[in-house]
Amino acid sequence: MVYSGDHVLPRITPNVALSIQGETNPLERYLESLRRIARHDDYEVCPAHEYRFRGMARRTNELESASLARVGEVHDALDTGPASVHDIARELTWSRGWPSLKGTAFRLALGETAAHIQYLVGRGLHDGVPGLPALDAGWRTPDVDHVPQRRPPAAPEAPETAAIRC
Repeated sequence: MVYSGDHVLPRITPNVALSIQGETNPLERYLESLRRIARHDDYEVCPAHEYRFRGMARRTNELESASLARVGEVHDALDTGPASVHDIARELTWSRGWPSLKGTAFRLALGETAAHIQYLVGRGLHDGVPGLPALDAGWRTPDVDHVPQRRPPAAPEAPETAAIRC
């Protein structure tokens, strides 16, 4: 059994956000960790939310695809010329819509947007926006083989899974 916490959830994507005391490229680190944990496909996964499930490799692939789809959306928004994380976040698709984001949800959306911008900067695909921390030299990774093309299709819906409470 793998206790995945918020790292791998069966139905929703976790919030991967830039924070003051965290990594300067948290999305890069998250994607690397998904690739490592995918090896544990034969284990039952017990997440912090929702229900137990099997199929770690499938779910980590779905999470990576969803993250990279968001990277494509952020890249498109950056091309329109917004000057801040807020401007870019406002251009993105949010499950409950941008106007509904208040308080914590608003801060999480900004942190997630910043993390995706930092990922693009780390991949050498954008110069970033004012106010974000400089990336450590070790984070600039020139290989861009897994960065999606513009506006990739939405991640597929997760198949129905029997709900077993952890």
